[in-house]
Amino acid sequence: MPDLFLDNASASPDAVAVVDPPNRAGLASGEPRRLTYAELKTATDRLATALLEAGVGKDDIVMVQLPNVVELVVVYLAGARIGAIITPLPMQFRTHELRYAMGQTGPKVFVTAGSFGDHDHVGMVQGLRPEFPSVEAVIALGDDLPAGVRSLSAILDGDVDTSGVDAYAARTRCRPTTCTPSAGRRGRSPSPRACRAATTCGSPSHGRPSTRPRWRRATRC
Repeated sequence: MPDLFLDNASASPDAVAVVDPPNRAGLASGEPRRLTYAELKTATDRLATALLEAGVGKDDIVMVQLPNVVELVVVYLAGARIGAIITPLPMQFRTHELRYAMGQTGPKVFVTAGSFGDHDHVGMVQGLRPEFPSVEAVIALGDDLPAGVRSLSAILDGDVDTSGVDAYAARTRCRPTTCTPSAGRRGRSPSPRACRAATTCGSPSHGRPSTRPRWRRATRC
């Protein structure tokens, strides 16, 4: 997904990529927005930078509870850019469901709405933080956020250096490896199909690819 998105952003930067629903005002703060691919990439890299600064890396969990607005798309793409795992929750979930989901996944960052309808979502997440020390940051969409909560709008509108996103993605992305006859199972030469499926993935700790072959299926990174 990240490569396809970046290809589209490069090929058609001025084309409209995402559009808010007309009733955005009833779902989240702000007026309905339309983002081009270039604008969407800029917002994505700004959020990816903020996630990296919060300690999120490849295979870390980012839990998100947002309505269907453009910022939700940005969260998915930002996670994909750095290899994080996005865990979405329905807006109807309350403390009981969040406690269970957070206990099962151990999110490092929680992205939520300041409020939705008459419910204080960010207050609900903040109330659960003492139970889940894995949560290192809460990011929320909305105004008048409590202390210690980062504004998602401020992140997306901020002018920051995002070059670290490409560098991190290059170190941790999956890349093809080379098959050799001696690497087959039980001494047999691997098939061409197995060679195409084999991949190695860089480690976020040192950036070097793993050399352990995987023959049966392509590695999911």
